[in-house]
Amino acid sequence: MQRFIPSLAAAGLMVLSGSVMAQTKLVVSSWVPPNHHVTRTMTAWCTDVAAATANRVTCDVLPKSVAPPPKSADAVRDGLADVSFVIDGYLPNPPVLSAISGVPFPPAETTGESASVALQRMHNKYFSKFAEMRGLKVIAVWSGSPNNFSTVGKPINGLKDLEGMKIQAGSRDAVELVKLLGAVPVAKPVSETYEMLSTGIVDGVLAPLEGVKSFRLDKFVKESRRTPIALASLSMIMSQKVWDALSPQDQAAIDKLSGERLSRAFGKGFDAVDAEAIALLKAAGVEPTPLPEAAVQAMRARAQPLEAAWINAAKGRGLGNAADVLTEYRNEIIKVAREAK
Repeated sequence: MQRFIPSLAAAGLMVLSGSVMAQTKLVVSSWVPPNHHVTRTMTAWCTDVAAATANRVTCDVLPKSVAPPPKSADAVRDGLADVSFVIDGYLPNPPVLSAISGVPFPPAETTGESASVALQRMHNKYFSKFAEMRGLKVIAVWSGSPNNFSTVGKPINGLKDLEGMKIQAGSRDAVELVKLLGAVPVAKPVSETYEMLSTGIVDGVLAPLEGVKSFRLDKFVKESRRTPIALASLSMIMSQKVWDALSPQDQAAIDKLSGERLSRAFGKGFDAVDAEAIALLKAAGVEPTPLPEAAVQAMRARAQPLEAAWINAAKGRGLGNAADVLTEYRNEIIKVAREAK
């Protein structure tokens, strides 16, 4: 909800080039708590935006979300908020191209930072022209840290262990992956993981380790496998109408603070909390360990249809070189991860 009012300074009107500059306050909605690293990164971006626009564009970060995770994009389109973020795979009609993150078994070097930067670069180079986020300005895209299996009971050492196990999975891609691996998916957003694990509704979760810290899961998780299974794609979004009403000067200032710069910050946030989560698990006597290589190979073979499905869907969207883009994306993850060391 953008409000245009004359900007007041020293009890007078601020005039630039003979015209009154409009002041815009962006209503920002986040469906994770104020102390969550995603909300903190969004808030830091708001602070930077205010400084870069000489306070012509500021933010009102709400203490509580105006909508649940799957409806956050519609909330921005409908004017309930001006800015929010979404996990793309939670949306009723999720974008096809950013689902490249959901193709199973990214490189072993994958981190939140490397996956986020790689996704943003693919977005800039290939995906943005398709404008899959209707009515929305995409401020940045990023990935969480890699999704891993964490369970409340027996460890997962292979496909046999997953048979019949109830696994919480948030996005559509994750749900399909869990099915292919022989487990029973329970489709719920990460914000409900505490309830799912504490009440015994699920036996485990396919999610980033950072959730152990962010959603206080260390008291429930007894086994964790630190092998990248897949990734999620997330987007920070702004109402296109609100964006279009900003001056070209302010749009340019905001763009400089968004895109890869912001994507990297989100990814680093996940990595930092991953490390805190691992420390919490170790303190509780749980040592996150990789899946056995034989299990990885068997799971990768079982999950192969999802790679083919993304390539075919991306081609159907108009990305004729989808297979090459997938290879480039994976190579970019490796490149960024090695540069960060």
